[in-house]
Amino acid sequence: MNKFMIKSLDSYNEKSFEMVTGLKKEEDDKITYEYKSKLGDCKIFLHNEKVFIQRKNNGIENVIEVDLNNMTEFLYCGEGFEKNFHILGEKITYKQNILEFSYKILDNGEEVNNISITIKEY
Repeated sequence: MNKFMIKSLDSYNEKSFEMVTGLKKEEDDKITYEYKSKLGDCKIFLHNEKVFIQRKNNGIENVIEVDLNNMTEFLYCGEGFEKNFHILGEKITYKQNILEFSYKILDNGEEVNNISITIKEY
């Protein structure tokens, strides 16, 4: 098992910091992180210029695709709530066991949030 520090910050200045244990796999040009956090069961895949975030919590699964070259769609599912948003990737870097990425969440073309996430392996 690996130890990861997960940090996130959004445009409302909501910060999150969590130390978790999980698995990291590296295959060809794909890196996968799997861990449990306060957000549920999480899998993050880094492949080329894309990051896929998959979270499952209380039977609800959300998948976000962050792509530097294309705007993607995201169906947010919460308890009794579903809404389509668009995701615009801003930055994806991976070096020295640190994955950093950021993206904008758009609703009808208007930015409703900007999220930055850092995963550091220990």
